[in-house]
Amino acid sequence: MTRLSIFISSLLAIFMSNMAHADGLKRENPKHTILLFGASWCAPCIRELRSLGKLATAARPDRILLVWTDGGIKRHSLPSYENVEVVSDIQGRVLVKKYASGNSGLPYSVMIDEKGRRCAEWRKGLTPEALIELRANCIENRSDF
Repeated sequence: MTRLSIFISSLLAIFMSNMAHADGLKRENPKHTILLFGASWCAPCIRELRSLGKLATAARPDRILLVWTDGGIKRHSLPSYENVEVVSDIQGRVLVKKYASGNSGLPYSVMIDEKGRRCAEWRKGLTPEALIELRANCIENRSDF
């Protein structure tokens, strides 16, 4: 099998398993999903990762997806949180293209609604307090970008 056919098969498997949602992401109950874009070379991203427990608590009932653009998140041993997932490299590339393609810096966070639409963004390290503001922007469906 060629690399291209393996890549296409992988993408197809991801999208087929998530077809019910406009953004291609699985959902059980959360209304919103927070995408945390980062990279291993980004010091503020590492700091954000260290506060993941507080972010996970502040985000409930919404979920957090960790989307690291360089795959470096695999080097970190992360505690398990019920509302936090690390996306695969393939799904990460899709999410970067869809939600962060115009962004020029990291860390970067995007909140998407239940229909997969971007409803708010945050252009610096996310904190529990900032997450409250991000959610408020999303609920009001207004943004500062």
